[in-house]
Amino acid sequence: MMMYGVFVAVLTVTSFAEPIPDKADSIAKAREMIRAGKLAEAAAAIAALEAAFPGDTDVKLLRTDLDAAEVAAAEKQENERRRRMFKEMKPPKSAEFDSFKVEDFRVDSGTWSFDRREGRSTSSSAKSGNIFAIADYSLAAAEPLPVIPPVGTYYVDGTTAHFIAGGVTAFMAWESEDSYEGIVKDAANTFGPGKAVRLTSAVVVPRKTANKHAVLVVLSKTPCLHTRERTEAAPAMYFESRDCVFPETCSPDELAEQFVLLGRID
Repeated sequence: MMMYGVFVAVLTVTSFAEPIPDKADSIAKAREMIRAGKLAEAAAAIAALEAAFPGDTDVKLLRTDLDAAEVAAAEKQENERRRRMFKEMKPPKSAEFDSFKVEDFRVDSGTWSFDRREGRSTSSSAKSGNIFAIADYSLAAAEPLPVIPPVGTYYVDGTTAHFIAGGVTAFMAWESEDSYEGIVKDAANTFGPGKAVRLTSAVVVPRKTANKHAVLVVLSKTPCLHTRERTEAAPAMYFESRDCVFPETCSPDELAEQFVLLGRID
């Protein structure tokens, strides 16, 4: 008679926990990642440390350092975007806002000439130490005596545009001496539906500012210049400033939203 033996093998399964990282070494490596700008890698390393050492003061300080580095990186990226946007900013061919359309821009510096008629004109030069930033443009407005937008200037200092000054606006030319004096109506300087009037504006800019920074010549989208008629003096029509306000500083996004860029003096 044969005997059969049954052997049962018992396997013991041992589970191994994740090894606990060396705190000092891991913190040093994460800190080096932060210094090197490898913020995503540092975030993963700090998350592992937080899991291994919950509530640890050193790990909390490391998390604070990472948060500060992420804020600084975001600010640097935003500043680079703003510098690039200012540098690449160019005037459009035309622009429409509210009931206005502006087109045919020309920006220059030098002697300002306006109220031209029959071989005559009025001219003005900036005082010593300054220049005139001059903008010539066509403006269409629906109303016969509209409140029109003013021209101003900003200088760009890296990431921000700083207000310099608002300008004076006049008619570029008159059909005749009689229309300039108001004896007859000047059809070319009459606003209304489908009509564009040629205007010119001059803004005083310190020469030191123009030499050091790019100067942006802009048309505000907030009208404040009242068109006036008169009979006691020439010209027969003029623009009166009433509470024209320009923001002291603008980001490139704010400038693009609130103004039309007519040109720049670099």
